[in-house]
Amino acid sequence: MGHPTAVVLALLCGLSAAYCLARCLVPRLRGVDGVPDSGVADSGVAPRRVDRHGISVDAWHVVMGTAMVTMLLWPMDRTSTALQAIVFGFAALWCVTHLLIRQRSGAHLRLAVTCVVMSVMLMPAPLASPVGAASSVGHEHLSAVPSMGPVALGTMTGSHSMAAPPIWLAALMLAGVGFVVVAAARAAVIGSERRASARVGLAGEALMAGVMGWMVALAL
Repeated sequence: MGHPTAVVLALLCGLSAAYCLARCLVPRLRGVDGVPDSGVADSGVAPRRVDRHGISVDAWHVVMGTAMVTMLLWPMDRTSTALQAIVFGFAALWCVTHLLIRQRSGAHLRLAVTCVVMSVMLMPAPLASPVGAASSVGHEHLSAVPSMGPVALGTMTGSHSMAAPPIWLAALMLAGVGFVVVAAARAAVIGSERRASARVGLAGEALMAGVMGWMVALAL
């Protein structure tokens, strides 16, 4: 079990994943119950569906939240991190394909960015600096996230640390999660979706992106 900070963040990610799972299982939370955006069914306004992105995005958020809880609390070997990197790389490709072929969707764009960040975070040593890679030799288990500097992620999470990425890559990852946090907050505040359930979902997106940023920042 990891550092208290990591445990708290893992709990928050777990709650976000649980809420996304509830959205997958309860159509009303996704706004597919025929109630208009105003939430008033008998207002004289023709009911219409307000499901913005379908069940698939919520399902991917469940997978992402579960993976983040694992990353924060338990050590993972190189094989498991590589497999997860492939899974999130596929998810990013799926989002991009959806954006290019089907329709524009802010939810798919935010998911694509976070999946790319997750995939890079989980990717084993080839992207790491030579010094960092050398320092990780002999460790049976690796943290999913690179760490360096005065506070190692391995110390914060209870797992061994992995070689650090180049600073420019870490900076790009931070920029990506920052974009997701801002975009989710903007959608919650001034977006067309006014339901409380949708705003809770957006808050969960911003939370998981923020936790990713925290993990990446430990590498700087």
